[in-house]
Amino acid sequence: MLSILALFIMIVNRLPELMAQKGISIRKLSLLTGVTYTTIRAIYHSERRSVQLAVLDAICQAMEIQPGDLYIYVPEGTVYQEPTKIADHGMSRPELQDQTMSPSSEEELSDGWKNW
Repeated sequence: MLSILALFIMIVNRLPELMAQKGISIRKLSLLTGVTYTTIRAIYHSERRSVQLAVLDAICQAMEIQPGDLYIYVPEGTVYQEPTKIADHGMSRPELQDQTMSPSSEEELSDGWKNW
C-alpha cells in the first residue's frame, strides 16, 4: 500500500494509481482520449502544474471517473494512503490520517528528500 506524507505538495495526482487499477497504459489512455501521448505522460508523472479542462474532461470520460477522483487535496501533515479496494460503483475515496510530525521524523524525511 502506498503512503505519501504531504509536507510539500498538498494535491495528490492519482492518475497512475487509477490507470493501474483499470489496466490502462499511457498509450492506451492517449488513444482513448485523443490527447497526445506526451501530454498524458506529463500529467501521469505530475510534470504539469495545470491541466486544461478539455483534457481533464477527456480523461474523466475515458476512465469513467470524476475530477475529484483524479486529484485530491491532502492537508499538510496528513498521510495519504491509496485505497486497498474499489467500491462496486467506481472509486472509493482514500483515507486521510492526521500525523503529528516529531522533529526527528521531519529531519529524517528532509534528509531522504536530499537523496532524490
